[in-house]
Amino acid sequence: QTNSAIAPTSIGAYVDSLQASALYNRIGINDLGTVAADSVLPIAGGSTVGWDTEVAAATDGGVDFEKVTLTPKRLAGYANLSNVILAQNGTAAEASVMRDMGRNMGTQIDAAMFASADIGGGAPGSIVGTAGTLTFAESAAGGSAGAASDMLEAIQTIADNHGLDGNLSFVNQWALYSNIKGAAQVASVSPLYSDDRLAGYPGYFSNAPATAGGPPITSADGLFGDFSRVYFATFGPSSITVDPFSRAVNGEVRLIMNNYMDWGVASGASFVKYTTVL
Repeated sequence: QTNSAIAPTSIGAYVDSLQASALYNRIGINDLGTVAADSVLPIAGGSTVGWDTEVAAATDGGVDFEKVTLTPKRLAGYANLSNVILAQNGTAAEASVMRDMGRNMGTQIDAAMFASADIGGGAPGSIVGTAGTLTFAESAAGGSAGAASDMLEAIQTIADNHGLDGNLSFVNQWALYSNIKGAAQVASVSPLYSDDRLAGYPGYFSNAPATAGGPPITSADGLFGDFSRVYFATFGPSSITVDPFSRAVNGEVRLIMNNYMDWGVASGASFVKYTTVL
């Protein structure tokens, strides 16, 4: 059939592009869903009480309220599709492109949320870019020994600050994977990372945290903290526009996707950021 004039052609199901699946919607952030307007979330200031004698004046332990303010940030993209492709493939080609754009939007949310610093360009701030994020003096050791030391020190840093409550998880740069995978929590007894748990907590990986050097990479960043303290909101449903006019002279239809969202962290000390030497 290779050289036959009647060799058939069959178009199968569309295969998605090679992209990492979004992490932000799996890690346990506090998703407020769709909101109708700018949203302000009051945060208790952490009032204190104290012991006093029978008739002494009580100590004023009141602390001002803080807040997280969520306002729409636009995440958008478009693609031009040939009229010929649409005529020959119906709605399948259009649906494949929109699905692919949706997956890439998830990738862009991860890239901003888990970055080692705010990426700018109108994106919401990164988790560890929040004022008050904790840090510590990382281990000078490289490889698995340094990875194990830093992961355990990250847990201890949060514990020393306010205990180990909430939805605690790690997000490390993928460059740390092999060192973390080979590290021991207790030498020759207990692996540091096993069954997607890192030192007893969920352990995730992302390309969003920063690296240094390379090639070869000499260090990489990670974060640990309570992801229930991350508040995420979308402003209206995802907007999909089919524009048959802008590219009509080229015989194309333009597909446009717009999303509006924001997130913020209730107190920076909910997280600790670190840099592990490889």
